Amino acid sequence: MGGKSSTATVDDIGNPAGRRTRGFWHRFPEDGAWRAVTLSRQEALGYLLEPTCRNCWHRGEVMTATEVSAWTEAPMDTPVIALAARLICLRCGYPSGYFHLHKPQAKPHKSN
Repeated sequence: MGGKSSTATVDDIGNPAGRRTRGFWHRFPEDGAWRAVTLSRQEALGYLLEPTCRNCWHRGEVMTATEVSAWTEAPMDTPVIALAARLICLRCGYPSGYFHLHKPQAKPHKSN
């Protein structure tokens, strides 16, 4: 019959059919596990964070979680994904970014 299906369709990456998620292909986490990835957790693990633009791939200065907290004026218990959603690129003005994590033993490259 010509009616709409009662079941919702989902594309191959988990988004509802016909809907894009903030302009990039990763779906937003549905469980609460992303809330455990806080600045204090990254500091305890010794990771370095590098803000990166999703549009032009401009990379900012590599910082510790304490430096990110001071730079964004956010408490250390703030989830990293929540801070990344507030980033705005200084080069192209795109309002979405992410933090590239550097492992403690890895030496980050020099950004331009």
